Amino acid sequence: MSSRSELTPDGELRGWHDRPRRVLFLRDDRIGDMIASLAIIEAIGQSPRVTVDVLASPSNARLARGRPGIRDVLVKPHRSVLRSLPLYRELRRRDYDAVIDGRVFVGAVSLRRRLLMRVTGARWRIGVAGRKGGDVYNVPVDIPDLPHWIDYIVELARPVGVKKGARDWRPRVVLTDEARAAADDRWRQCPGDRPHVLVNLSAGSSDRRWPDDRWAALLQHVRGRRAHARIAIIGMPHDQASGEALAGIAEGVFLMIGLDDAMAMVATADLLISPDTAITHVASAFQKPTLTLLRRGFEKLVPYRTPGRNAYSDHDLHVRELPTARVVRAFDEIDAELKLGLKSAR
Repeated sequence: MSSRSELTPDGELRGWHDRPRRVLFLRDDRIGDMIASLAIIEAIGQSPRVTVDVLASPSNARLARGRPGIRDVLVKPHRSVLRSLPLYRELRRRDYDAVIDGRVFVGAVSLRRRLLMRVTGARWRIGVAGRKGGDVYNVPVDIPDLPHWIDYIVELARPVGVKKGARDWRPRVVLTDEARAAADDRWRQCPGDRPHVLVNLSAGSSDRRWPDDRWAALLQHVRGRRAHARIAIIGMPHDQASGEALAGIAEGVFLMIGLDDAMAMVATADLLISPDTAITHVASAFQKPTLTLLRRGFEKLVPYRTPGRNAYSDHDLHVRELPTARVVRAFDEIDAELKLGLKSAR
């Protein structure tokens, strides 16, 4: 039975604050999804008399641990339903009042997802209305067309007391002083001075990987325009050969580092150039100017409220054919603003 009738005119569950409530937020997917959702999850747990747990994936769980407002982080391993039974029993034992499916852009709710939400025993199951398999949501949230996917996640939290205008919903990343100092040391390994230009090659999937010859042309242009820049290139192990070759062209350094070190490099950069991936959400957290390479039609995935430019491919399935000239032009626009000490609004 749908619980739309249980919502107040402003979208909150009636009587939500009448007694202590427990919420489970499902974020068992990618690192970038967790980074982008943290401000909203924290806001749920900081509401009066509400506690929130997060169901995370093995790759993103540590990002949520120890965060304000989050009571506990459980990890959903990539296992069969049978091998996940201990997790299901634990979720049932915790007696949640509401479970929120944080995925906002999937076209259908999988059978395993529906099972997971039902086994929690939560009275209210919240998710985006109108998708295939969405009958599992007894609080389907009708979301209008919004400018950014983070805005959609904020809407999902309205039934459990989160007000849209309550705070800044930019991603939140916490770094230690030691991590920043280590990043400063890495920048000093790069020839040059300022600005610090960080280039990320990796995007987690081949459809977002820009070809090396186009990266080379862009980096030659960057070096020609900014002779004294420190250029650091980061990537995954499979990017090592490409990264080292491109670092030679750019007169920079290739760094094969983990996520924590990469986040610290973003925090200490003056400009990030990257496909749309978790690293661009980190740039949003630190308000770092970003040149983002995206597929056509992915405007809602740009870094949230972050200065910079977005260069779009002419194809909605990949960025391989994104013209170099288009990215060069976007870089020149950002660079002109950096020289003036300005931050452009997206």
